[in-house]
Amino acid sequence: MVYVWYPASAGRGNRSDGVYLPGAKEIEKTSGTSRIKQNVFEDVWPRVLSGEVTSHAQEDIAPAKRTNPFPVILFSHGGGSTGFAYTALVECLVSHGYVVAAIEHTYEAAAVVFPDGRVIPYSEENMRRMQKPPGASYDQMVENAMSWIRARDDVFAADQRFVLDQLVQLNHNNALPFAGQLDLNRVAAVGHSMGGQASIRACQLDDRIKACVNLDGGTVDGVLIKYPGANAPKQPALYVETPFMPIAADHLKDLHQTGAEWIQQWRARARKQLQAFEGGSYYALLTARGMSHRSYSDQSLLAARDRATQKESLRNLQLIEVVTRAFTDKYLKGIPSALLDHGSQDNRKLLIQRFNIP
Repeated sequence: MVYVWYPASAGRGNRSDGVYLPGAKEIEKTSGTSRIKQNVFEDVWPRVLSGEVTSHAQEDIAPAKRTNPFPVILFSHGGGSTGFAYTALVECLVSHGYVVAAIEHTYEAAAVVFPDGRVIPYSEENMRRMQKPPGASYDQMVENAMSWIRARDDVFAADQRFVLDQLVQLNHNNALPFAGQLDLNRVAAVGHSMGGQASIRACQLDDRIKACVNLDGGTVDGVLIKYPGANAPKQPALYVETPFMPIAADHLKDLHQTGAEWIQQWRARARKQLQAFEGGSYYALLTARGMSHRSYSDQSLLAARDRATQKESLRNLQLIEVVTRAFTDKYLKGIPSALLDHGSQDNRKLLIQRFNIP
């Protein structure tokens, strides 16, 4: 299931608040959908279900008129999430002149609602594979996890490439409001977490994609998952990291390392990989207070209980939007970026390094 978000004409008629999560009522009535309620939206689910949480999007309205077609972004959510949890980021990109094809990766998303009313929950097999084998050593845990992650990333990347194939056809379908409005020579793959890893993988596999963005998706391999015979992408790439600890304390004991030592080694490995990207790459480290893996989605902002936390969550989300759009503007629109090329002056919030970017 794919939702295509596109810039609307300024003179649109209906300015009422749009639906935040289409199919929420169908999800509520379907068994096996606890993940989207409990893991994605948590305490906010009743407000999403009731329609209290809204978006700025309207369905089936006229696209903005322009001489040149819009660049396209293929967007992939994190594993077990939903593209609608990233509404703020998607709306930001669309409001700055992009068409965004937000993919609901069936069986990989928390719940996918189809037009015929079917609701497909997150795969139970994925839930089982995500669990660490009891008593497993660090090496066994890594082998099990990486086998599962490679398979999932290949599924995500295949979905991205399939969607691009379909957009090529749909761009010639005059029955659609955005027909002829897509510039499919200017396409980027953007994703968060597992969706970000898959965006890098899609760039490895498909040179129709001109730039790739990985928002906080990393494994023990680093930012480039090791596939036999695969080289680093030829396209320019952006990797955005939030300080994290993706390894349990008991496994640190197995490795005889502190958390700080493990992270230092991981970042050195990630930087080395980024330096090998043939098309060049950027590494952005976000260190603003309150920044977390959830900050890329709407989750932190929706869950905020007081004004100070709301302000902090909104600032972090806007920082992510600024960095992401600076990159896509540069490589899909040809707009120079002082932020990327000179870096932030405030290292308490953002550090940018560039590798071999022309």
